[in-house]
Amino acid sequence: MLPPKNYEIEIVDADYTAGPAAELRILYGITGLCWLRVDGRTIPLEKNAVFLLPPEKEARLDLQDGALAAIISLDCMGLLSPQIQRSLSIESQDLTGEWHRELQRRVQELLLVFTGGGKSRAFRELGEYYLLLDLLLQRFQTCDVSNAPNADRAGQMMAALWGAGGASISLRELAARLYLSTAATSRLFRTLTGENFSDYKKRIRLEQVKRELEQGEKPITVIAVGAGFSSPSVFNRNFKENFGITPSQYRQEMKSKRPAEATDESTFLRVFQILEQEQKERQTGQLHQAVASVGKAVSCKRWQNRILNVGPAHLLQSAAVQKQVAFLAERLEIEYVRLWSLFSPQMLLGGGGEKHFNFAFLDGVLDFCVDHRLKLHLDLAQRRDFSLASEHSEIYSRATPEEIEWLPLAEAFLQHIRLRYTEEMVSQWVFELTFYLNDQPYSSQLSDLEVWRRSYTLIKSMLPRARVAGPGLICSSSKNELRKGVLKYAACGMPPDIFTTVNYPYDFEGTLEEESIFQKRKQKVDDRDFLAEQAGFVRQTFEELGFAGEYWVTDWGFSLANRNYMQDSCFRGASVLRHMLTAQGAADAFGVFCATDILSAYGDAGSVLTGSAGLLSQGGVRKPVYYAYRFLRTLGRWQLCQTEHCIITAEGERDIRIVCFNTKALGHQYYLLEENAHRPDQMDGLFADLESLEVEIVLTGLPEDQGPYSVRQRILSETQGGALGKWVALGCSSNLSRGDMEFLERTS
Repeated sequence: MLPPKNYEIEIVDADYTAGPAAELRILYGITGLCWLRVDGRTIPLEKNAVFLLPPEKEARLDLQDGALAAIISLDCMGLLSPQIQRSLSIESQDLTGEWHRELQRRVQELLLVFTGGGKSRAFRELGEYYLLLDLLLQRFQTCDVSNAPNADRAGQMMAALWGAGGASISLRELAARLYLSTAATSRLFRTLTGENFSDYKKRIRLEQVKRELEQGEKPITVIAVGAGFSSPSVFNRNFKENFGITPSQYRQEMKSKRPAEATDESTFLRVFQILEQEQKERQTGQLHQAVASVGKAVSCKRWQNRILNVGPAHLLQSAAVQKQVAFLAERLEIEYVRLWSLFSPQMLLGGGGEKHFNFAFLDGVLDFCVDHRLKLHLDLAQRRDFSLASEHSEIYSRATPEEIEWLPLAEAFLQHIRLRYTEEMVSQWVFELTFYLNDQPYSSQLSDLEVWRRSYTLIKSMLPRARVAGPGLICSSSKNELRKGVLKYAACGMPPDIFTTVNYPYDFEGTLEEESIFQKRKQKVDDRDFLAEQAGFVRQTFEELGFAGEYWVTDWGFSLANRNYMQDSCFRGASVLRHMLTAQGAADAFGVFCATDILSAYGDAGSVLTGSAGLLSQGGVRKPVYYAYRFLRTLGRWQLCQTEHCIITAEGERDIRIVCFNTKALGHQYYLLEENAHRPDQMDGLFADLESLEVEIVLTGLPEDQGPYSVRQRILSETQGGALGKWVALGCSSNLSRGDMEFLERTS
């Protein structure tokens, strides 16, 4: 005879609400994309993703068309104390990587047996259930008591409780199994679990009763007596004290929530086939093939790193920043250096009377760029000086200074640089007017559109050949709002020579006409193709309008945070390659954001790596994202093939250049916490999977009479060349020796 089945499995193919329950529930993404909404968060539950929903928590699953998910309800609460149960919070999802992957495997095996059928299914299913339960108990019991002086006793106690079914064992029997007195066992139990043994027994009995009320039609009086309560009235009183309603009310409520119909057999078969294929792929490994013929090459525009975002102009007064910018400009062959906050209090001397302004500090910054033969892309806005630690918290924020009479200031500046650097040189610069990252308007008397028209006219009157850019539109997934922003400036009668946008995978409610972006609560969205989709929509709108100017994405990235260690990882480098190769036709230029971590240096930035968005660390260590742009620059002028994981180009018949990349999807763990909450050594646990990828390159049409051919490869991974992986290996110390720092710089 099989022991009682203490779990339930549901396969869902439509939106599903999981109300509060006593059980621990495992939510598993089988295929397609599900959006998990819990505690005010929206988390992607992608294929193979596992999420632990703590007891008494509510959640909603919104499934896209064709998506499937599984809900596994486990009645293991009798084996976990309230102290352990409290540790099962939304924020405490496992981030260590290997345990999570083992959990995925155990869930998959259980679902395979559950959906596969067969004569021995019941026994095999129960076996998989106990393996899954064992994994969970190991994890959470260890988390709870591993540091306790009685850790060995704790393991023996939990094993005794589990083996006895939890509710049936008495304190005397438990003491006998532990070879302790009843008093000592009682004290030990309270020390380790945070509750009295009698309270534990009562809680377990009530949980068993709840399950019987949910699952069967047995009379409530019989249930009460079977659970050991002396009378129905005592049972009713205890139940209401713990759960707020009577047993009969609870049973009625549970009846109303039962699913109307069971999952049909065709869905079970589909789930089984999906999981079986997953299992085969795990056993054989992932294989990706790219086939290219040298005789079928098409022209490939050479990759250009046109814009390097440096930051507020005053930063470029620093010798350290100048050294890093000069290095990047040379190695990445940068065309434009982009600066903002030109007229901040740190840069502008004097002002006001008789339109007199002193630009001496700014001259030093501009001289550096001119001396290094760099063109300037100048964002003229009084841009807010800020840096984000995460999507909801700031490292620092300095409001825009008090309003300066804008048009006289702009006229004085243009006149000054035309005389100092000649009209011919300055006409090669880009003058940008942005309206979405400044929390105060250019003018309190003029609308943004009127400021645009007057400023555009002023620049063109003084520098007719110079290009005017703007408006720095912040893109989101709202196509309607995006279209409005494009129409406002591209169809205003004085369209920009270069239309500019800022692109990140975040959403916010309302419009930016109503309030500043700094007043918005931003929500991360899991859209791996956000850049191509957003930029592609803007380009499509241009075509509908007949807009003939260029389109530049000046700022972009997968994260706004400057305390997110993903910024230092190989994931970001691979992400840049993927985004640039999928979105390159949508815009004419993509701004490299940003030059150096010194942009966001602050009191908390004393470590070697700080999770900032620079290509170089504060100390000049080259990060994987730097090499991503280097790899792009090495591509040949002829394209032979482009796939999801590689691009094959040629510079000549004997010079084939291939860039391969394995861009992993971020799992739901990444979206659970703020971006600055993940430690450097936790990065592996933030991905949907860490399976290796084998890429098979098939080249045809190579001239056989010109061999032999040699192969040279450059590999970048966290274990080979990745700055973050090497820093983790050094213990993530913020006080490395000079020798360690030299090693890190030399090997990254």
